[in-house]
Amino acid sequence: MSKLRIMGSFGGYGRDRFYAISDGSKWQQVDAHYEWRFAHKPAVIIEGEQMTVKGMKRSVKVKRIN
Repeated sequence: MSKLRIMGSFGGYGRDRFYAISDGSKWQQVDAHYEWRFAHKPAVIIEGEQMTVKGMKRSVKVKRIN
């Protein structure tokens, strides 16, 4: 598995937020979990429709938009 990162600044989870990933993919959060954490280019794992950002308490449901 390649090491993926969120591009730029990450301000946490929030419904309908968009995330640009280092592999060029873009994702939108579709569940209503909110959790704040600031990080610059944090590591991320995307498996199916679940995204987990390093340092966050849980994963969230996402959909790919490109």
